[in-house]
Amino acid sequence: MTKKEIADYLELEVRTLYNWEKSRPKLYNFIIENISNINENNSKTDKKENKIIELLEKLNEKEKEYYIFDIKARVLKKELEG
Repeated sequence: MTKKEIADYLELEVRTLYNWEKSRPKLYNFIIENISNINENNSKTDKKENKIIELLEKLNEKEKEYYIFDIKARVLKKELEG
């Protein structure tokens, strides 16, 4: 991610990141490392979710309903157990 993207994500001005890089290097490095981890985790999740959506779109309406109900049942079962 670029500094502009990071600043937008954190709702900061880019100059704030530049200032932190010089005046608070530990804070700056902590933010950069953790933003990278968040970004990696999100891209992995997005790929899996996109694949599920892609496959779901190939099914007819009855099949879609079946799998949606199956997922709901699994979630409810998990909630009851946990």
